[in-house]
Amino acid sequence: MRYLAPVLTRLLSIVLALALVAAGVVVLVEVSAALQGSGRVIVSQPTIDELGGRRWDDGVVVATLIGLAVLGLAAVVAGLWPRPPLLLASSGAAPTVAVERRSLEQVVGDELRGVEGVTDATVRAGRTRMSVRVDANRRLAPSDLDDQVRRVVSGQLTRSGLVLDTTVRVRRRPLGDERGRS
Repeated sequence: MRYLAPVLTRLLSIVLALALVAAGVVVLVEVSAALQGSGRVIVSQPTIDELGGRRWDDGVVVATLIGLAVLGLAAVVAGLWPRPPLLLASSGAAPTVAVERRSLEQVVGDELRGVEGVTDATVRAGRTRMSVRVDANRRLAPSDLDDQVRRVVSGQLTRSGLVLDTTVRVRRRPLGDERGRS
């Protein structure tokens, strides 16, 4: 179930999104046709008359409502289903370490924000890679800051016993431009 849940979640999301898009297109086309004074375009009048004549206790109506309720409940469960920890390969002969992606991203980001010259840091971790973007507004040379950031990231990964390919990008911001900070 651990590997099946993300696939089912994505499939359910795609199906629901396509159904909502299709319903939106039908409504948009029908409303546009009604505003222009032309007849029905997608949904025929006999279909509307037939649906309008149905009662709430009709078998088809009850089955449709139950189906929609089950699909909605499945969407809620899939959205709230906890993601398993991201398994990252550890260095050396130690066993594989289970690390939560967000925890790793927060720890590395917090440590990077403590580096002199760094105003903000964004860290994204995957199974084999880590992407780090650092905003700097000090007058340090980008190569010096890049080296410091790489040392901090590699030190944190070493302490955690993790091996990840790391991409570091340093963006310089003018002094006083601290976007995202309040």
